[in-house]
Amino acid sequence: MKISMVNHASVFIETEDIGFLSDPWFFGTAFNDSWALEYKTKEKLTKKILDKLTHIYVSHEHPDHLHFPTLKYIQQNCKNKISIIIQNLPRKEILKALKKIGFHKIIEVKSRKFLNLKNNIYVYLYSVFPVDSACAFIKKNNNEKDIVILNLNDTELCNYDLRVIKKD
Repeated sequence: MKISMVNHASVFIETEDIGFLSDPWFFGTAFNDSWALEYKTKEKLTKKILDKLTHIYVSHEHPDHLHFPTLKYIQQNCKNKISIIIQNLPRKEILKALKKIGFHKIIEVKSRKFLNLKNNIYVYLYSVFPVDSACAFIKKNNNEKDIVILNLNDTELCNYDLRVIKKD
């Protein structure tokens, strides 16, 4: 498994079969041009992501995590069929917006539930209402310890939240 810091809150996790990207923001600005990336996203890394990408996780609806120009770019340039993973919320604006820009395989995951991506690779979401979520990327190893990568992005978890996630 390999982990690459892409930019801002965007991280790319690669396994043999999975290319998992969180909160993609590769270029441009957010929040009505009041936020910009601290550094330019490396073209070599962007190309590798577009070649290997299978799943995108969007943690919440803020434009530095749900960056429509980047998502449109990915949708137009990625070779693979991509599954988008979002939290299952009562409001469906994110779901509708993702469909509008051309994504068709959108998976809504309930808080504290596991989603099997492929073979022994899972994703677990933990909602922090009203909008944010944390995500665990889990590789189950049969006779060894599991590998767990916990992406907290903007979530502010208290000790109770951490105990719940550990128990799950």
